Amino acid sequence: MIAALLLAAAVVPGATAPAASSPPAPSSIRARLSPREITVGDRVRVELELTLPPGESWGPPAIDPGMRQWGEAELLARERPQPLPGSTTRYRFDLLVTAFRTGKVTLPPIAVAVAPLRQEQPSPPQPFVFRTPPLSFEVRSVLPAKGEPTPKPPTPPQPWPVGSAFWWAAGGLALASLLAGGLLFWRRRGLLAAVPAAPPLPPLDQFLRDIGALTREPSPERVHTGLSLAMRHLLAALLGFPAAERTTSEIDRELKRGHLEAATRRRVLDLLRRCDEVKFARRPTTREEVTERLSGARELGRQVERELVPALPAAGARESAA
Repeated sequence: MIAALLLAAAVVPGATAPAASSPPAPSSIRARLSPREITVGDRVRVELELTLPPGESWGPPAIDPGMRQWGEAELLARERPQPLPGSTTRYRFDLLVTAFRTGKVTLPPIAVAVAPLRQEQPSPPQPFVFRTPPLSFEVRSVLPAKGEPTPKPPTPPQPWPVGSAFWWAAGGLALASLLAGGLLFWRRRGLLAAVPAAPPLPPLDQFLRDIGALTREPSPERVHTGLSLAMRHLLAALLGFPAAERTTSEIDRELKRGHLEAATRRRVLDLLRRCDEVKFARRPTTREEVTERLSGARELGRQVERELVPALPAAGARESAA
């Protein structure tokens, strides 16, 4: 229902969908940005506070679940709407955005849908759609402004007199360093000759080993950080692009080129976005969710390898072909 309301509200901005009405008079929506000025790549928290009509049981407000871009900003994470303490008609809804273009970044109005919980009544109240007010924030560059003078010391650097004692000490230290480096080199060479280096693990085996190590990690935040990194390393090894250096949206664009089945691609992106919510938006999580997420990641990693690495032909087929 909420997804249909959002789709209808997005067809013609400002128009009222047949299944939804405008917010009643006592209703309101307020928005606040924190902070209002950032550097490129920093996060901005958008706090939405909604007041719903009294006397009815309303579901939590929601935005388009497929929304990834908000104007010129990138939507990183969204928190679950929470009722304010002591109230059943006021909700708080936090979103996390960022931008990579300097200057003023505008967040245009978006639809926030609310629907009644009890649809079985003879005449249930009509759902309605809020519109967020226009928002904007400033993005500064990490580089100094063009033409800005470089700070200089109050006086030019002065030469420091160096005596013969310095050169004797420097020569002795250099000789000692060369002798120590030579000894270390020959000892290391002997050890490497005696013990051959272990071959690197295949991508899937390395991924499963990393997942196994995360099961012993007590911090849920570190588990989600390590899980996101392990999946990015697996994609990097199988597809040959630096997934560990890309954002989740950039990985989505790379996978849309047809490397994976659509269902598998959606599962990979959902896993990465759940990890982003815990890492960046500080979304609370339980140990049961961590255990379930690690278990699902193992099966997902095997599915990714099956689709990206072609199966080897059977031995009998190879012999007949020879």
